[in-house]
Amino acid sequence: MGVSETVAEEMASRRLVRRLGDLSFNLVAKAPAPILDLIEDCFGDLPRAQEPDPPGEGPRLQIRVTTDQRIDGQYLYRIDIEGIPTWHTDAPSAVVDHTVTSLTRLVLDHTVGRLHLHAGLVVGAHGGILITGPSGAGKSTVTAAALRSGCTFVTDEMVSLDPATRRATGLLKPLTFKGQTWNLHADLLGDAPKRGDRWSVRASLLGPVADPSSAAVSGEGVPVRLIVLPRYEPSAEALTVRDVDSASAAVRLVTETLDMERDAVQAFETLVHFVTGARVVEVTYSDARRVGEWLVGQPTTPSTPTVVEQVPSVAPFGNLHRHRAPAVVSFLLNARVALYDEQRGLAADLDEAASLWWLALDGHQSVTAIAQMFAEAVKGDRNEIENAGIQLIGELEQVGFVQ
Repeated sequence: MGVSETVAEEMASRRLVRRLGDLSFNLVAKAPAPILDLIEDCFGDLPRAQEPDPPGEGPRLQIRVTTDQRIDGQYLYRIDIEGIPTWHTDAPSAVVDHTVTSLTRLVLDHTVGRLHLHAGLVVGAHGGILITGPSGAGKSTVTAAALRSGCTFVTDEMVSLDPATRRATGLLKPLTFKGQTWNLHADLLGDAPKRGDRWSVRASLLGPVADPSSAAVSGEGVPVRLIVLPRYEPSAEALTVRDVDSASAAVRLVTETLDMERDAVQAFETLVHFVTGARVVEVTYSDARRVGEWLVGQPTTPSTPTVVEQVPSVAPFGNLHRHRAPAVVSFLLNARVALYDEQRGLAADLDEAASLWWLALDGHQSVTAIAQMFAEAVKGDRNEIENAGIQLIGELEQVGFVQ
């Protein structure tokens, strides 16, 4: 898969007409033949767009890649994509990476009525497996490992959720690797390219890829039965799997949501109900291949069904005592509360004791009265309970959750 660059290579032209999500594009590239082969191979899993444009569809996006030579003889590639500033790079792999990243952003901007997560999606024997986490956690690494273990690849970048059904579809695109991940698959990919720090490859080089017309890509979506929160730890000697409660899972997914700002309250509600239909696990690993092996055949339903109840909002006026901020939307998931402040964009989950305080802060009871109620219920010391409540309320007030 590596591409060598020699100044003597003759330029050639090639045209690709493909579809990424709901976006069809026409890519015309002029570059040395090995670069054209790289571009064509990376987009090999994408469906071809119809020609001419089907009735009712707008004109397809135009992309142009041209090649110049710097004074030192190295190639310099120019990428022009409609609606996006011109971009230059001297790394062949970055041509594909920039194009895919730009197309992904355009698909996100033009897709409404759905919620999008920065996540990978594969399909196993029992349904969809969503893989997400912050940068460096190993989202693409674990997605590739699952693919090699027999799961079907859908995406390693963007997953779309239907708010009504909570089913997921994925943006079918090339896999994007960094060096360490590439080396795990060198037996199939060959040596990593020498230039650049991110490289895109055709996912079908590693395993099965979802059909572009399947439910997981362009249909009604697939139910997600397992949500994996990877955590890469180089010193980990063994694979560690820890179940994550639904309230904590919903809050963690907020940070991986790409379009939370469109309708934050509905988005948070979608996440809350989405996580309750799946088993959520945090997987700590040093060798991603072990994660892929573990994923195959794992139970994919929560051990304890989650009961979801929206906590009533508090009126903005007429409250005599401390109360939940009116702008905060919150849900009780079994015994724990997940809450989200639309104005500040903050999310948090509370443990069971703090959740009881949250439910009691309705503005009609004093802190002392609430503490007395709890003390009678557990036969505890009212002063200790009240002091703990005051400390909790102070912490919640600092971030605007309580008034």
